[in-house]
Amino acid sequence: MRALLRFSSLPALLLAAAATQADDEPVSIADLLPENVNIVGESPSGVEGLRLVELSDGNFLYAFQDKPFFFSGDLYEMTDIGIANLSEAYRSGKREEMLGAVDTSEAVVFPATRRHVETLWVFTDITCGYCQLFHRQMAEYNALGLEVRYLAFPRHGTDSESSELLETAWCSKDRRDAITRLKAGQKLPTKTCENPVADHFELGARLGVRGTPAIFSASGMQLPGFVPPDQIMGHLGIETDQSEG
Repeated sequence: MRALLRFSSLPALLLAAAATQADDEPVSIADLLPENVNIVGESPSGVEGLRLVELSDGNFLYAFQDKPFFFSGDLYEMTDIGIANLSEAYRSGKREEMLGAVDTSEAVVFPATRRHVETLWVFTDITCGYCQLFHRQMAEYNALGLEVRYLAFPRHGTDSESSELLETAWCSKDRRDAITRLKAGQKLPTKTCENPVADHFELGARLGVRGTPAIFSASGMQLPGFVPPDQIMGHLGIETDQSEG
């Protein structure tokens, strides 16, 4: 199971937290979280006696109701047709909700050039090699019926050169042309304006983006990093002949 909490050593953290508490004062989950991570909500997990605790960094964990136990990782259900990943279903639903709330006018949109079959939200950076490779094949993605909506994700933070380049693209009159030229290595005059780069970066962090390109379908499914045009429809679960015509 994939650990969701970014702790170098969970047992050590538990001991450290316990050491800071009085003997008669129980340790809570909130006591174990990094200073910049908070609990933002709780909801049913689908399993009686187990609740899902959502964290502010986009991760979550499972806690037993009225018992001092919790765990991080994926929760699976054995069904008549196979094994269902309840955690991934929850993540996809949250991603769909959060991406659906983004104003499309804040994205750099490359529309499908054939019958539209899917929308991809792509967190991108100018200097990322795989982002540049993805962009060089944009016409192929669009020809498959995929609309690409770029969101900005400066890998080195919002005070970095990569953020400055993204702001230049977003502040240009023709965003598509600017981001294409910048990803091709061309130099453009630095532009500033009111822009959504910082908001996109924060959204990406909440969605668990750690690198670029980070590709999500409209339904909230996350693809495994860069996926070339000849493989992407399979990852999306779309039959090739559905993209034709």
